[in-house]
Amino acid sequence: SRGWFYSLLAIGAFLTKQSPYKRCLPHGMILDREGQKMSKSKGNAVFAGDVLSSDGADSLRWYLMISGAPYLPKRFDLEAMRDNANKFLGTLRNLYSFFAMYAGIDGFEPAGDVKSDNLIDRWILSRFNSTVHDVTAALDEYEMTRAARAIQTFVIDELSNWYLRRCRRRFWKNEMSGDKLAAYETFYAVLEGVTRLAAPFVPFLTEAIWQRLRGEAGKSGSIHLESYPVADNAMIDEELEKNMAGVLKTVTTGRAVRNKAAIKVRTPLARMLVHGKYHDVTGWTKDEELSGLVLDELNVKAIEIIEDTGELIRMSVKPEYSVLGKRFGKNMKVAAAVLESLGAESVVELVEKGSVSVEINGNKEDVSLEEVRVESETAEGFESESEGDLTIILDTKLTDELRREGSARDLVNRIQNFRKESGFEVSDRIVLAWRGPDEIKHVFEGYRDHICSETLVENLLEGEQDWENSTSFELDGFEIDLWVKLA
Repeated sequence: SRGWFYSLLAIGAFLTKQSPYKRCLPHGMILDREGQKMSKSKGNAVFAGDVLSSDGADSLRWYLMISGAPYLPKRFDLEAMRDNANKFLGTLRNLYSFFAMYAGIDGFEPAGDVKSDNLIDRWILSRFNSTVHDVTAALDEYEMTRAARAIQTFVIDELSNWYLRRCRRRFWKNEMSGDKLAAYETFYAVLEGVTRLAAPFVPFLTEAIWQRLRGEAGKSGSIHLESYPVADNAMIDEELEKNMAGVLKTVTTGRAVRNKAAIKVRTPLARMLVHGKYHDVTGWTKDEELSGLVLDELNVKAIEIIEDTGELIRMSVKPEYSVLGKRFGKNMKVAAAVLESLGAESVVELVEKGSVSVEINGNKEDVSLEEVRVESETAEGFESESEGDLTIILDTKLTDELRREGSARDLVNRIQNFRKESGFEVSDRIVLAWRGPDEIKHVFEGYRDHICSETLVENLLEGEQDWENSTSFELDGFEIDLWVKLA
């Protein structure tokens, strides 16, 4: 079967205990961090037995696959190997642990009937099947590194950092609603599928997860006797994937704007302005659900599409004198003056097309981006960032109401940490008491329902309590005391 064949492809990535280095496939060798061939006489050998004993076979296998084609020379770096293992293998373990914890709490048993109208469920199922298609195509061409990297991108960036993080609240609900059941069935199907997809690369971890997903070892059989996943083309929605890619690009760029403005994500902002020339970048704005993901992820109240950034972003050109001097010689100062006086439309043309035509001493000259430095200045009260054809502008002006809402979100985070430090289970209902100044009182009163629902507070009290669990901290310059007990 394909699974057995792909496993055989991956076997060549092992180092052996008997040799300080080994040809992974013909013409390949293991090098040390400085690029020198590993050798006993040079004292730079890393013995596979030592690495396997300390970090395990899966970590080594995955590193050899993800770091480049196995048949090419490699620079072995133990820390890089561990970093790769923590990123991928750790994420895969955490995905299973999350599923196991909440499935155990709710008594979920998969029915194998994955039907969901939820947009993000449909997206992750589409992305999984697209990934299966890409991985299979890569392995059929003996391109194991491309296959491994496709799996890693899906597991870390899409399944863990986006899908599961966006769906956590669906699993936190008390009742087993239709939406929560759909989330369970979708997550189980994808987790089971990606475990089989990664099995030829990391056989031991995937076997352990498989046995726990499917039951006791004697009942479920080995994952390595299962069929390799086959892409279901009916589940692939290319338009949805394209729009969600636009959402992810927007969210990443929006976070960069917040970082530049030094405004934490928990503080809401009034609006976000989006500028992009192509549908691939802004197509998601026409879908209410996709727009809702961006609003929630970046914590903004409204999204506006703008055709032109001219009123909010002023771009100017600064000459690269060392480059222009070689080209224009004695006319360099004239060329620099012309470039510095370029109008807004010409600067935009330079940025978008990569060059602009100007007249220097009566001659038409095409000046490229490499010969200048483009600087931008955002209007007061706004901050911006561009990524390719996408420009995101955030209105950074804060009102008292926006600040208080941000404080409420910070309180939720502090209370969640307090719950964990107090040893409570994620499903435990609690009674919470607080003490603080009037500004904090306004926050608790104005956002009482939000705070209680997010932290499973059954009863919220004001004033000092003689309870075992208590904590104190500073929030926005105000001292707050909290007490908590089981409801």
